Amino acid sequence: MIYITDFRIQNGVLREVLRKNVNTNNEEETIIVPESVKKIGDGAFLSWYDDFTNIVNIRLPKTVEEISDTSFPTYIYVQSCSSLSKLTSIEVDPENPFYQSIDGVLYNKAGDTLIRCPHARTSLHIPEGVTAISNFAFQPCNLTEVTLPKSLKTIGMHAFADCESLASIVIPEGVSSIAKSTFERCSALTAVTFPKSLRTIEERAFAGCESLTKLIIPEGLTSIGKGAFDRCKALAEVTFPHSLRTIEYGAFSDCESLATLIIPEGLTSIGNCTFNRCKALTEITLPHSLRIIEHSAFSACPSLKKLIIPEGITSTGKCAFACSSLTELTIPGSLKKISLYSFADCESLEKLVISEGVAAIDDSAFIGCKALKEVTLPSSLKEISRFAFAGCESLEKLVIPEGVIAIGFSAFKGCKALKEATLPNSLAVFGTQVFDGCESLSTSIAWTPYAHERPIKYATDRFDVEDGVLTRVLLTTRNPYDDERLIVPASVKKIAPCAFSYNPPDKNDDQYHDLKGVEIIHLPKSVEEISSDVFGQYRTLPKLSSIEVDPENPCYQSIDGVLYSKSGDTLVRCPYTKTSLHIPEGVTTIAESALRGCNLTEVTLPQSLKAIEAHAFADCDYLTKLVIPDGVTSIGKGAFFRSCLTEITLPKGLKKIEAQVFSGCCHLTKLVIPEGISSIGENAFSGCRLTEITLPQGLKAIEAWTFYNCNVLKKVAIPESVTSIGEKAFLNCDALAEVTLPNSLKTIGIEAFYECHSLQKLVIPEGVTSIGKEAFCRSGLTDLTLLCAGLNTFAHAFKLCEHLSKVTLPDGLRMIDTCAFDGCKSLESIVLPNSIRKIAREAFGYCRRLTSIVLPEGLTELNGFEWCSSLTEISIPESVSVIGESAFGSCSALKHITMHTAQGQFLISMLRGPNKPSVPPIIHIEDSTTLTAKYRVYAAIGFALDHRDCTDENGKKYLKYIKANAARLASAAVEYRELFDLMLREQLIAAKDLEAFSAVIQASGQADLLAALQAYAEQLPAPKKRKQ
Repeated sequence: MIYITDFRIQNGVLREVLRKNVNTNNEEETIIVPESVKKIGDGAFLSWYDDFTNIVNIRLPKTVEEISDTSFPTYIYVQSCSSLSKLTSIEVDPENPFYQSIDGVLYNKAGDTLIRCPHARTSLHIPEGVTAISNFAFQPCNLTEVTLPKSLKTIGMHAFADCESLASIVIPEGVSSIAKSTFERCSALTAVTFPKSLRTIEERAFAGCESLTKLIIPEGLTSIGKGAFDRCKALAEVTFPHSLRTIEYGAFSDCESLATLIIPEGLTSIGNCTFNRCKALTEITLPHSLRIIEHSAFSACPSLKKLIIPEGITSTGKCAFACSSLTELTIPGSLKKISLYSFADCESLEKLVISEGVAAIDDSAFIGCKALKEVTLPSSLKEISRFAFAGCESLEKLVIPEGVIAIGFSAFKGCKALKEATLPNSLAVFGTQVFDGCESLSTSIAWTPYAHERPIKYATDRFDVEDGVLTRVLLTTRNPYDDERLIVPASVKKIAPCAFSYNPPDKNDDQYHDLKGVEIIHLPKSVEEISSDVFGQYRTLPKLSSIEVDPENPCYQSIDGVLYSKSGDTLVRCPYTKTSLHIPEGVTTIAESALRGCNLTEVTLPQSLKAIEAHAFADCDYLTKLVIPDGVTSIGKGAFFRSCLTEITLPKGLKKIEAQVFSGCCHLTKLVIPEGISSIGENAFSGCRLTEITLPQGLKAIEAWTFYNCNVLKKVAIPESVTSIGEKAFLNCDALAEVTLPNSLKTIGIEAFYECHSLQKLVIPEGVTSIGKEAFCRSGLTDLTLLCAGLNTFAHAFKLCEHLSKVTLPDGLRMIDTCAFDGCKSLESIVLPNSIRKIAREAFGYCRRLTSIVLPEGLTELNGFEWCSSLTEISIPESVSVIGESAFGSCSALKHITMHTAQGQFLISMLRGPNKPSVPPIIHIEDSTTLTAKYRVYAAIGFALDHRDCTDENGKKYLKYIKANAARLASAAVEYRELFDLMLREQLIAAKDLEAFSAVIQASGQADLLAALQAYAEQLPAPKKRKQ
């Protein structure tokens, strides 16, 4: 048995258990908590560096008053640090007034609360009298069975989470609530018995219980919380009680085996994503009490064939039933508006009846219903919004009833089989491209739209104009048909940033409305200047189809609804709803944010184009391909930010890629950067899906964050011209396995390759002079070669490279910087070049497997081997003049230290400092007669502190020196009791020195030392009389 007795304690709080030895034989271990501890802090019994899997017992002293819920490893920690998987017992001092141990399980002193069960327990009978189980009490345990007492009232959060072997559980009567994540990820749990007293099942209570097949929820229960049974993949049958009133967000999401569902009367709402991705669900019975079905409640249920939506439903959320196998459907009249995407991609739906009472069909409500042949629309219907029936390829006949006033953009786009469409006389608003792609449609349409002649609401309610500057547009009335024309007043000379974004003076004032219904903006002849971001960063006018300009305006013009400068050389702004755009020859500039957020799928750029300004194509979600003509020499910051480009051709004349140009282009997998590019800006490719990239010759620098989070990037070759790699340039490039660094490289920035887990082998060229903090921290490096003898700084550079086992350092290197290899726990040996003069603090800290190291002659400052718990011996060169207090702190295996007398001061700090070893090492001090008296004093003190046997040659020399200088050492002996005891034990204080010694002790006021000296004096042999 190995006993662990070293800890990090702050103000009575145990923060960390410290291992000083590597348990190479896998012996059982016990943690003995010291009596100085009053509280066990968060994470006290987990370790990021050490292996705690052999710990079988923890002993708590009588002083412990408080234990944190997360003192022991829980799921969030177990995934990335050592767990207590073999812990079988937690013992408590019987005198502890707050806690007790019963059969190795931790309880409070009153015995009514179970605090913590050891991880390795496989079965447990909790005694009667226990009323509460604490948070995290069993997470994670090896339990296969547990018996809960009848006295139990509460079960804490995460109490049984991750008990992966627990097969069944019976919850006793009296328990009214199952708390958050109580049984989460109990993957073997097949059966749960609920008590009649149960009222709520809270958030994620049984999430991830993949073996749970059947649920009978008792009467009395009123609420099922968020994600309560999420990912219960085997769950096939659920019986709900009539008392149930709410099922919250994602409660049964991803229950892949759930086939039928009967929801009882009384339930009034079904939350977001409640039954999302229930792939086997074929039939649902909804109650008449139901009023609200929130977004995605039954989306991605591809097997759903039968659904009756009851009268009484007043609201359905976005995508509520998207992607099902429904063949026919009746929408009740109580539902006044069918929400956007409600039945999108229901590819088997053939017949649709919308009952009287329904007034509006929202955007894309039935988009992609390819099999839909028959639609019955009610006379109550007023509005059919954008893309409502787009892609309904089988729809042959359409009768839109009298009363419909508005049909939105592309409402029936792509209805290829549509042969006949009857439009009502009531129709007042008719969007563009309503029947676009309806290949079979007759040309005789009863109503022909004329965009500029149709009746339309003029949104001129309120304009905030000051000194000719329009700063804000506010609507005080709402057009029920979402179809408005915004006419900017003639007093406006300038339109300020965000003027057309929704920005009410009081966020809680509901008298104002957004501009989502605006289709046309009309600009007067007075407008001289328009800011680049008049619409803000987001789609504040999603239905904007045209920007009109007074023909007399001297600064701007409109061409096909797109805003250009009067000269025609600058594209200023494209409306959001444009899907294709051919920019005419003569245009040389696409202005800032000109096409931002547009629905463009196709854009043709003119050969005359020279510049694409900042954010010009940002947030273009549908644009996948673009060819930029060779005449373009400038692409501005964030020009394609968050666009959906998969392919782009960059021009040969381009010299610089600005910051964020392709940032967030998560579909961009391939890119050729042309030769001639000399600069790539910050975040230029962050978040892209590039797998490989070749950077051009002539590139000078890779800026900060350039390839951040390119997590499928596998290979990068950096050209010889590059001199610097910026901060976080390749951060989180998890797949990056091959990097070639050029000889021209001088600096590598902070966290440049942080968490590049696939990067295993690296050569850093000789020209590098600086490596930033944590540049390669937590990377997958196993083999590192540094050729850079002129390296000045690399603090923390390779910290926590846990797989690093081979390091080659160059001749000429002068220093190992602070924490350079801290936490490299696979590093067993390293050869330091003779040029090294300084090893900084924690340079090799926590290198747990480092067994030996040869310090070079010429080294002058020594630190950096803290917590090297496998290091057994060290020889300190005579050249070392500065040794840090914790240079070998907590090196518990260190048995032999060879040093020189001048280094005795270090010996004192090591043997008496805060990180002193539990067993003092054997010190071999190389004596030197040329040392000053000051250092001889240090050496003498250190020799005494070492408790060495004084019979060897080195010891005899020290005894001789101490006896000869006893009076000089009096002050040191008063301060260091070990030296005083040695001098008395070995009779090193001569009678002639007693008076001086006594005076020093009297001055210190230490009566016990004075008494000991007097007793010593009495034992001294009387001086011999001289012969006459």
